[in-house]
Amino acid sequence: MSVRAAKSNNSTTLPARRQWLARMSALASVAAVPLWLPRARANSQTVFGNVPGTALVIGNSAYLPAPLGNPVNDARAIGSELQKLGFSVSVQLDAGRMQLIEAIRQFSSELAANKGVGVFYFAGHGAQLASRNYLVPVDAAIRRPADLHDKAVELNSLLQALGAARNQTNIVILDACRENSLDSELTGQGLSQYDAPPGTLLAYAATPGKTAPDSIGRNGLYVRALLRELALPAASVEDVFKRVRLAVRLQSEGRQVPWQSAALEHDFTFRAPEQSAGLTREESERQFEAELAVWQKVEFSKNPASLAYYLRRYPSGMFSELAQFRLESLFVNNRQSFIRAAWTAPAAAAIAPNPFSKGTFLADARYAVGDSYSYRAIDVFSRAPGRHFTETVTAITNSNVVFNDGSKVIDFLGNDVKSDLAVFASPVQFLPAEYAIGKKWTTRFERKSHFNPLSSDIVALNFSIKAKETISVPAGTFDAFKIEGQGITSSGEHWQSRFWVAPEISRRPLASELILEAGGRHLMTERHELIDFRERNTPAAERNRVGQHMTARLNVCNRSLARIGSCYSTS
Repeated sequence: MSVRAAKSNNSTTLPARRQWLARMSALASVAAVPLWLPRARANSQTVFGNVPGTALVIGNSAYLPAPLGNPVNDARAIGSELQKLGFSVSVQLDAGRMQLIEAIRQFSSELAANKGVGVFYFAGHGAQLASRNYLVPVDAAIRRPADLHDKAVELNSLLQALGAARNQTNIVILDACRENSLDSELTGQGLSQYDAPPGTLLAYAATPGKTAPDSIGRNGLYVRALLRELALPAASVEDVFKRVRLAVRLQSEGRQVPWQSAALEHDFTFRAPEQSAGLTREESERQFEAELAVWQKVEFSKNPASLAYYLRRYPSGMFSELAQFRLESLFVNNRQSFIRAAWTAPAAAAIAPNPFSKGTFLADARYAVGDSYSYRAIDVFSRAPGRHFTETVTAITNSNVVFNDGSKVIDFLGNDVKSDLAVFASPVQFLPAEYAIGKKWTTRFERKSHFNPLSSDIVALNFSIKAKETISVPAGTFDAFKIEGQGITSSGEHWQSRFWVAPEISRRPLASELILEAGGRHLMTERHELIDFRERNTPAAERNRVGQHMTARLNVCNRSLARIGSCYSTS
């Protein structure tokens, strides 16, 4: 019994000149930093050997007085599929509390011994209280909130056991956001958001704070989508859950949106690629050109199915953040459910902060003519002062935001289309559609200089959201997501970008850095810091509205302590 795991190779996947490919390969061999280029598809992964796989699958249906229809069937189906994939599987049906605790103990012990890949799946009732998530056994008689601690199993106990096992990869799937309540007065609000611990992918069947219906039919909507994706070869585990999220969202017309947080330290695929060898350079070029052609066909489509077609083919593609944002916009315009995963409202956060998550925020694209952002430029290392500049929105098109009568143009996510130094000949993904710690994405683009139109660079970068940290800039002190990206340009430069973004405060970055290095010399070391900004459609108005709602919600909870899971906090 084993599962196959994969890691990325160092094959270059940019559609570029062969001279550049050779130069970049040579540079990578001598550079002090790793060549961290994005994969074009999962086929560019290479199998590095068999890794033991252990799975614990729980399906709880027999709750009284309100049994659930799907969980036992869902657990059997997931367990069967994981066995086909080579996992050693323990399936526990209608588990009581002691049975669940013992199963988790044995599961973590086996992972500690074999140091392999662990999959934990729970279908049944879950509840949250004071930001803590609880998995509810079938023998739990929950009559008041305190019963959760004594009669259910807290998610933290599972995560701590997995952490103590020190195995390489864990996938925790919580299909525990069921609508059907344990008590006639319970109006459950799903699970609280958790940031995934290191080495873990944490997947929810519904967005934190939301519920999912117990579907009609043998299996739930989430499991049906997950089973389809597990049957496909050569998909990374993160791509599997991205496709599941897309499928469930479309099929439910936005009423159910799965969510995941990933902090994986190793690449992993459930099924090994048919070809373990990496792509040739020519194949990589053709592959990216094919992806670009698909994106160009659907980029401005007003049909969600067109964007979904791209995302199914390229869930982690070079334009996937742009596609996700466009799809979100279409859902809003079509009046489908628009779910902000965990919008932090200061009023509510002050009452009940979530210690387990830094939150998830969608990019805010409600720019208006007259919005302005003033920055100062300083040197990254010496802090020597440079220029000051102000960018003011002077026009908004169907796809772009225009500053200073055209001297700067961005897309609605905030990515450069044109700057004072360059024009970007293909779409850029510096900034994502959704902010959460651990998020990763890639970008690849051509950059043409204003000063020499015949000169252009092709740039490949990998980005990730590393942390949420406090940053002080002239505009004030804020908690911001720290984004880091690095890669190599076709002219042989090593490129490092950093952004500090607080999407609930400002639509533009609070600070950004660009460091270009070649031959051991710094070519650019510039940092921009926000001095002042003025926005219409300000996020503050939305935060105040949400804060009032959350405060009212918490007051209701305080008056109705007998209802488990209905009191929830923002992250």
